[in-house]
Amino acid sequence: MAWTEVVDFKEVLRLYRELQRRIKESTRAGGQRRVGYPGSNSKFPIRVGAEPENSEAWVFCGIGSNERLLTLLGRMPADPNWQLMIDLQINFRPDRFSRDLGGAFLKDEDGNIWVANRGILTRKQRLAASEIDRLLPKNWWVRAKGPRGMERRFLPLARLDSPQLFSELSDKAERLRIKLNEFDVPTEEKKPGKGNAGAGNAGSARRRGGKASNPLDEELAKYRREFDGIWTVPPSKAKLVRRTHGKIVDALKAELATKGNVTVTKAMDLVLTVQSSPEVHHVFEVKTSFGSQAIFTALGQLLFNGAALQRRYRKSKVNRYLVLPGDVKESVRQRFCRELGFEVINFVVGKDGGVKFPSLPPL
Repeated sequence: MAWTEVVDFKEVLRLYRELQRRIKESTRAGGQRRVGYPGSNSKFPIRVGAEPENSEAWVFCGIGSNERLLTLLGRMPADPNWQLMIDLQINFRPDRFSRDLGGAFLKDEDGNIWVANRGILTRKQRLAASEIDRLLPKNWWVRAKGPRGMERRFLPLARLDSPQLFSELSDKAERLRIKLNEFDVPTEEKKPGKGNAGAGNAGSARRRGGKASNPLDEELAKYRREFDGIWTVPPSKAKLVRRTHGKIVDALKAELATKGNVTVTKAMDLVLTVQSSPEVHHVFEVKTSFGSQAIFTALGQLLFNGAALQRRYRKSKVNRYLVLPGDVKESVRQRFCRELGFEVINFVVGKDGGVKFPSLPPL
Protein backbone atom coordinates (compact mmCIF):
# COMPACT_ATOMS: atom_id res chain seq x y z
CA MET A 1 0.00 0.00 0.00
CA ALA A 2 1.28 3.48 -0.93
CA TRP A 3 1.27 6.08 1.85
CA THR A 4 1.62 9.87 1.75
CA GLU A 5 2.34 12.19 4.68
CA VAL A 6 -0.04 15.14 5.19
CA VAL A 7 2.26 18.17 5.41
CA ASP A 8 -0.06 21.16 4.79
CA PHE A 9 -0.23 22.88 8.19
CA LYS A 10 -3.85 24.07 7.85
CA GLU A 11 -4.92 20.55 6.91
CA VAL A 12 -2.96 19.05 9.83
CA LEU A 13 -4.66 21.50 12.20
CA ARG A 14 -8.09 20.63 10.77
CA LEU A 15 -7.42 16.91 11.14
CA TYR A 16 -6.22 17.37 14.72
CA ARG A 17 -9.46 19.17 15.59
CA GLU A 18 -11.39 16.30 13.99
CA LEU A 19 -9.35 13.83 16.07
CA GLN A 20 -10.15 15.83 19.21
CA ARG A 21 -13.87 15.93 18.37
CA ARG A 22 -14.11 12.20 17.64
CA ILE A 23 -12.26 11.22 20.81
CA LYS A 24 -14.59 13.40 22.87
CA GLU A 25 -17.63 11.68 21.33
CA SER A 26 -16.53 8.24 22.55
CA THR A 27 -15.25 9.20 26.02
CA ARG A 28 -16.52 10.81 29.21
CA ALA A 29 -14.98 13.25 31.66
CA GLY A 30 -12.52 11.65 34.08
CA GLY A 31 -11.54 14.62 36.25
CA GLN A 32 -8.20 16.35 36.82
CA ARG A 33 -5.28 13.89 37.15
CA ARG A 34 -1.52 14.14 37.45
CA VAL A 35 0.09 12.74 34.32
CA GLY A 36 3.66 11.60 33.73
CA TYR A 37 6.45 9.89 35.60
CA PRO A 38 6.68 10.13 39.42
CA GLY A 39 7.62 13.65 40.37
CA SER A 40 5.68 15.24 37.53
CA ASN A 41 3.29 17.99 38.61
CA SER A 42 1.45 18.28 35.28
CA LYS A 43 -2.32 18.03 35.71
CA PHE A 44 -4.75 17.52 32.87
CA PRO A 45 -8.54 17.13 32.56
CA ILE A 46 -8.52 13.57 31.27
CA ARG A 47 -11.30 11.58 29.66
CA VAL A 48 -11.96 7.82 29.94
CA GLY A 49 -13.65 5.33 27.66
CA ALA A 50 -17.43 5.61 27.68
CA GLU A 51 -17.97 1.90 26.93
CA PRO A 52 -17.36 -0.82 29.57
CA GLU A 53 -14.79 -2.61 27.40
CA ASN A 54 -12.48 0.41 27.30
CA SER A 55 -13.35 2.15 30.58
CA GLU A 56 -9.80 1.54 31.86
CA ALA A 57 -8.29 3.61 29.03
CA TRP A 58 -7.70 7.34 29.53
CA VAL A 59 -6.83 10.16 27.15
CA PHE A 60 -6.03 13.84 27.20
CA CYS A 61 -6.58 15.66 23.92
CA GLY A 62 -5.98 19.41 24.15
CA ILE A 63 -3.43 22.18 24.67
CA GLY A 64 -0.53 21.55 27.05
CA SER A 65 1.31 24.04 29.24
CA ASN A 66 3.85 24.58 26.43
CA GLU A 67 0.99 25.45 24.02
CA ARG A 68 1.51 22.26 22.04
CA LEU A 69 -1.46 20.27 20.78
CA LEU A 70 -1.32 17.08 22.83
CA THR A 71 -2.96 13.67 22.59
CA LEU A 72 -1.79 11.49 25.50
CA LEU A 73 -3.04 7.93 26.01
CA GLY A 74 -2.60 5.34 28.77
CA ARG A 75 -4.33 2.89 31.13
CA MET A 76 -5.79 3.60 34.54
CA PRO A 77 -3.53 2.33 37.38
CA ALA A 78 -4.67 -0.15 40.02
CA ASP A 79 -4.55 2.53 42.71
CA PRO A 80 -6.78 5.56 41.94
CA ASN A 81 -4.34 7.82 43.83
CA TRP A 82 -1.43 7.05 41.51
CA GLN A 83 -0.56 9.44 38.72
CA LEU A 84 -1.16 8.34 35.16
CA MET A 85 1.65 6.94 33.03
CA ILE A 86 1.70 7.87 29.34
CA ASP A 87 1.83 4.96 26.90
CA LEU A 88 1.56 6.94 23.66
CA GLN A 89 1.82 10.59 22.60
CA ILE A 90 0.45 12.05 19.35
CA ASN A 91 1.54 15.69 19.58
CA PHE A 92 1.67 18.62 17.13
CA ARG A 93 2.93 22.19 17.08
CA PRO A 94 0.12 24.79 17.02
CA ASP A 95 1.86 27.37 14.84
CA ARG A 96 3.59 25.51 12.01
CA PHE A 97 4.17 22.14 10.41
CA SER A 98 6.99 20.33 12.19
CA ARG A 99 8.48 16.86 12.40
CA ASP A 100 10.07 17.27 15.85
CA LEU A 101 7.00 15.90 17.70
CA GLY A 102 5.42 12.46 17.51
CA GLY A 103 2.09 13.18 15.83
CA ALA A 104 1.41 12.72 12.13
CA PHE A 105 -1.42 12.15 9.67
CA LEU A 106 -1.04 9.82 6.70
CA LYS A 107 -3.14 9.25 3.59
CA ASP A 108 -3.36 5.73 2.16
CA GLU A 109 -3.75 4.94 -1.55
CA ASP A 110 -7.55 4.99 -1.21
CA GLY A 111 -7.51 8.51 0.26
CA ASN A 112 -8.26 7.45 3.84
CA ILE A 113 -6.66 9.52 6.61
CA TRP A 114 -4.75 7.69 9.36
CA VAL A 115 -3.57 8.90 12.76
CA ALA A 116 0.13 7.99 13.09
CA ASN A 117 3.25 8.35 15.20
CA ARG A 118 6.68 9.22 13.84
CA GLY A 119 8.46 6.73 16.05
CA ILE A 120 9.12 9.38 18.71
CA LEU A 121 8.53 7.28 21.81
CA THR A 122 9.56 7.79 25.41
CA ARG A 123 10.04 5.80 28.59
CA LYS A 124 11.06 8.59 31.01
CA GLN A 125 13.53 9.60 28.32
CA ARG A 126 13.27 9.60 24.55
CA LEU A 127 14.16 6.17 23.18
CA ALA A 128 16.92 5.90 20.63
CA ALA A 129 15.95 4.61 17.19
CA SER A 130 18.12 1.51 17.77
CA GLU A 131 16.13 0.65 20.93
CA ILE A 132 12.81 1.13 19.13
CA ASP A 133 13.98 -1.09 16.26
CA ARG A 134 14.96 -3.78 18.75
CA LEU A 135 11.65 -3.72 20.62
CA LEU A 136 8.99 -3.18 17.93
CA PRO A 137 8.13 -5.64 15.11
CA LYS A 138 9.13 -4.51 11.63
CA ASN A 139 5.62 -5.11 10.27
CA TRP A 140 4.27 -2.34 12.51
CA TRP A 141 5.98 0.28 10.34
CA VAL A 142 5.08 1.82 6.99
CA ARG A 143 6.99 4.22 4.78
CA ALA A 144 5.25 7.36 3.54
CA LYS A 145 6.34 9.96 0.99
CA GLY A 146 6.57 13.68 1.66
CA PRO A 147 6.17 16.52 -0.88
CA ARG A 148 9.62 16.00 -2.46
CA GLY A 149 9.34 12.24 -2.68
CA MET A 150 11.48 11.62 0.40
CA GLU A 151 10.25 8.63 2.38
CA ARG A 152 10.01 8.48 6.16
CA ARG A 153 8.77 5.70 8.39
CA PHE A 154 5.69 5.89 10.61
CA LEU A 155 3.58 3.81 12.98
CA PRO A 156 -0.01 3.94 11.63
CA LEU A 157 -2.37 3.78 14.62
CA ALA A 158 -5.98 3.99 13.39
CA ARG A 159 -8.10 5.41 10.60
CA LEU A 160 -9.45 8.80 11.57
CA ASP A 161 -12.97 7.90 10.39
CA SER A 162 -13.07 4.55 12.22
CA PRO A 163 -16.20 4.06 14.39
CA GLN A 164 -13.88 2.49 16.99
CA LEU A 165 -11.21 5.21 16.81
CA PHE A 166 -10.63 5.62 20.55
CA SER A 167 -10.63 1.87 21.20
CA GLU A 168 -8.15 1.28 18.40
CA LEU A 169 -5.86 4.07 19.63
CA SER A 170 -5.95 2.85 23.23
CA ASP A 171 -5.33 -0.76 22.13
CA LYS A 172 -2.33 0.35 20.08
CA ALA A 173 -1.04 2.35 23.06
CA GLU A 174 -1.36 -0.76 25.24
CA ARG A 175 0.49 -2.92 22.73
CA LEU A 176 3.26 -0.33 22.53
CA ARG A 177 3.53 -0.26 26.32
CA ILE A 178 3.84 -4.04 26.48
CA LYS A 179 6.63 -4.02 23.90
CA LEU A 180 8.47 -1.01 25.31
CA ASN A 181 8.33 -2.33 28.89
CA GLU A 182 11.32 -4.44 27.89
CA PHE A 183 13.36 -1.23 27.77
CA ASP A 184 15.30 -0.74 30.99
CA VAL A 185 14.95 2.92 32.05
CA PRO A 186 18.29 3.95 33.62
CA THR A 187 18.16 5.32 37.11
CA GLU A 188 18.97 9.00 37.53
CA GLU A 189 22.44 9.59 38.86
CA LYS A 190 23.79 12.55 40.78
CA LYS A 191 26.30 14.65 38.90
CA PRO A 192 29.96 14.64 39.97
CA GLY A 193 30.72 17.19 42.66
CA LYS A 194 27.32 16.74 44.34
CA GLY A 195 28.28 14.08 46.82
CA ASN A 196 28.47 11.20 44.34
CA ALA A 197 31.76 11.57 42.51
CA GLY A 198 32.00 9.62 39.28
CA ALA A 199 28.35 8.52 39.23
CA GLY A 200 27.66 10.68 36.19
CA ASN A 201 29.97 8.51 34.11
CA ALA A 202 28.17 5.36 35.23
CA GLY A 203 24.82 6.91 34.34
CA SER A 204 26.01 7.98 30.88
CA ALA A 205 27.45 4.50 30.33
CA ARG A 206 24.02 3.04 31.02
CA ARG A 207 22.38 5.48 28.62
CA ARG A 208 24.87 4.41 25.93
CA GLY A 209 23.80 0.81 26.45
CA GLY A 210 26.60 -0.30 28.79
CA LYS A 211 26.09 -2.54 31.78
CA ALA A 212 25.12 -1.18 35.16
CA SER A 213 28.14 -0.77 37.42
CA ASN A 214 26.34 -2.45 40.33
CA PRO A 215 26.10 -6.25 39.77
CA LEU A 216 22.96 -6.46 41.92
CA ASP A 217 21.23 -3.80 39.79
CA GLU A 218 22.13 -5.73 36.66
CA GLU A 219 20.81 -9.01 38.06
CA LEU A 220 17.54 -7.39 39.15
CA ALA A 221 17.19 -5.75 35.73
CA LYS A 222 17.55 -9.15 34.01
CA TYR A 223 14.96 -10.68 36.31
CA ARG A 224 12.54 -7.80 35.67
CA ARG A 225 12.91 -8.12 31.91
CA GLU A 226 12.20 -11.86 32.06
CA PHE A 227 9.21 -11.31 34.32
CA ASP A 228 7.77 -8.55 32.11
CA GLY A 229 8.20 -10.61 28.98
CA ILE A 230 5.96 -13.44 30.14
CA TRP A 231 2.80 -11.40 29.80
CA THR A 232 3.16 -10.41 26.13
CA VAL A 233 0.34 -11.93 24.08
CA PRO A 234 -0.14 -12.06 20.31
CA PRO A 235 -1.81 -8.97 18.78
CA SER A 236 -4.87 -11.08 17.94
CA LYS A 237 -5.45 -11.52 21.70
CA ALA A 238 -4.77 -7.92 22.67
CA LYS A 239 -8.50 -7.31 23.07
CA LEU A 240 -8.33 -9.30 26.31
CA VAL A 241 -6.90 -6.35 28.20
CA ARG A 242 -10.06 -4.37 27.48
CA ARG A 243 -12.20 -6.75 29.52
CA THR A 244 -13.31 -5.19 32.74
CA HIS A 245 -11.89 -6.31 36.03
CA GLY A 246 -15.32 -7.03 37.54
CA LYS A 247 -16.28 -9.43 34.76
CA ILE A 248 -13.17 -11.55 35.34
CA VAL A 249 -13.70 -11.63 39.12
CA ASP A 250 -17.35 -12.67 38.66
CA ALA A 251 -16.34 -15.46 36.28
CA LEU A 252 -13.68 -16.71 38.69
CA LYS A 253 -16.19 -16.60 41.55
CA ALA A 254 -18.61 -18.75 39.55
CA GLU A 255 -15.79 -21.17 38.64
CA LEU A 256 -14.88 -21.67 42.32
CA ALA A 257 -18.42 -21.69 43.76
CA THR A 258 -18.55 -25.47 44.13
CA LYS A 259 -15.15 -25.76 45.80
CA GLY A 260 -15.83 -23.91 49.04
CA ASN A 261 -16.88 -20.57 50.55
CA VAL A 262 -16.06 -17.71 48.14
CA THR A 263 -15.68 -14.17 49.52
CA VAL A 264 -15.14 -10.96 47.52
CA THR A 265 -13.87 -7.92 49.46
CA LYS A 266 -12.66 -4.41 48.69
CA ALA A 267 -9.13 -5.27 49.81
CA MET A 268 -8.92 -8.70 48.17
CA ASP A 269 -10.40 -9.61 44.79
CA LEU A 270 -11.43 -13.08 45.91
CA VAL A 271 -10.80 -15.50 48.78
CA LEU A 272 -11.78 -19.17 48.59
CA THR A 273 -11.98 -20.93 51.96
CA VAL A 274 -11.88 -24.73 51.80
CA GLN A 275 -12.97 -26.63 54.91
CA SER A 276 -10.27 -29.18 55.52
CA SER A 277 -7.70 -30.04 58.14
CA PRO A 278 -6.01 -27.65 58.29
CA GLU A 279 -8.38 -25.11 56.77
CA VAL A 280 -7.05 -23.58 53.53
CA HIS A 281 -7.53 -20.01 52.27
CA HIS A 282 -6.82 -19.36 48.59
CA VAL A 283 -6.22 -15.65 47.81
CA PHE A 284 -6.69 -14.50 44.19
CA GLU A 285 -5.57 -11.17 42.72
CA VAL A 286 -6.92 -10.38 39.23
CA LYS A 287 -5.19 -8.02 36.80
CA THR A 288 -6.50 -7.19 33.34
CA SER A 289 -3.16 -5.67 32.33
CA PHE A 290 0.19 -7.43 32.12
CA GLY A 291 2.45 -4.38 32.46
CA SER A 292 5.12 -4.16 35.12
CA GLN A 293 3.13 -1.59 37.14
CA ALA A 294 0.15 -3.95 37.43
CA ILE A 295 2.36 -6.96 38.17
CA PHE A 296 4.34 -5.27 40.95
CA THR A 297 1.13 -3.91 42.50
CA ALA A 298 -0.35 -7.41 42.49
CA LEU A 299 2.75 -8.86 44.15
CA GLY A 300 2.44 -6.40 47.02
CA GLN A 301 -1.29 -7.04 47.38
CA LEU A 302 -0.81 -10.81 47.47
CA LEU A 303 1.98 -10.64 50.03
CA PHE A 304 0.20 -8.13 52.27
CA ASN A 305 -3.28 -9.68 52.10
CA GLY A 306 -1.92 -13.21 52.44
CA ALA A 307 0.01 -12.19 55.55
CA ALA A 308 -3.13 -10.59 57.01
CA LEU A 309 -5.09 -13.81 56.51
CA GLN A 310 -2.28 -15.87 58.01
CA ARG A 311 -2.24 -13.59 61.04
CA ARG A 312 -6.03 -13.86 61.43
CA TYR A 313 -6.21 -17.64 60.94
CA ARG A 314 -2.93 -18.84 62.41
CA LYS A 315 -3.68 -22.55 62.06
CA SER A 316 -4.79 -22.24 58.42
CA LYS A 317 -2.78 -22.57 55.24
CA VAL A 318 -2.74 -19.61 52.79
CA ASN A 319 -2.11 -20.01 49.05
CA ARG A 320 -1.70 -17.03 46.70
CA TYR A 321 -2.69 -16.81 43.02
CA LEU A 322 -2.06 -14.08 40.43
CA VAL A 323 -4.66 -14.10 37.61
CA LEU A 324 -3.56 -12.54 34.30
CA PRO A 325 -4.67 -12.41 30.65
CA GLY A 326 -2.86 -14.41 27.98
CA ASP A 327 -1.02 -17.70 27.87
CA VAL A 328 1.44 -18.70 30.58
CA LYS A 329 3.68 -21.69 29.91
CA GLU A 330 3.50 -24.47 32.46
CA SER A 331 7.28 -24.42 33.02
CA VAL A 332 7.17 -20.68 33.66
CA ARG A 333 4.23 -21.03 36.05
CA GLN A 334 6.02 -23.68 38.09
CA ARG A 335 9.27 -21.72 38.26
CA PHE A 336 7.68 -18.50 39.45
CA CYS A 337 5.55 -20.42 41.92
CA ARG A 338 8.78 -21.87 43.32
CA GLU A 339 10.70 -18.56 43.32
CA LEU A 340 8.00 -16.11 44.41
CA GLY A 341 5.70 -18.30 46.48
CA PHE A 342 2.49 -17.99 44.45
CA GLU A 343 0.90 -19.47 41.35
CA VAL A 344 0.14 -17.71 38.07
CA ILE A 345 -3.24 -18.43 36.45
CA ASN A 346 -4.26 -17.17 33.03
CA PHE A 347 -7.74 -16.32 31.78
CA VAL A 348 -8.98 -16.32 28.18
CA VAL A 349 -12.13 -14.78 26.74
CA GLY A 350 -13.98 -16.75 24.08
CA LYS A 351 -15.77 -15.35 21.04
CA ASP A 352 -19.02 -15.65 22.96
CA GLY A 353 -17.65 -13.43 25.74
CA GLY A 354 -17.29 -16.30 28.20
CA VAL A 355 -14.24 -16.35 30.47
CA LYS A 356 -12.24 -19.53 31.09
CA PHE A 357 -9.27 -20.28 33.36
CA PRO A 358 -7.34 -23.10 31.62
CA SER A 359 -4.46 -23.18 34.11
CA LEU A 360 -6.61 -23.14 37.28
CA PRO A 361 -5.20 -25.94 39.47
CA PRO A 362 -7.39 -28.40 41.41
CA LEU A 363 -8.11 -26.82 44.81
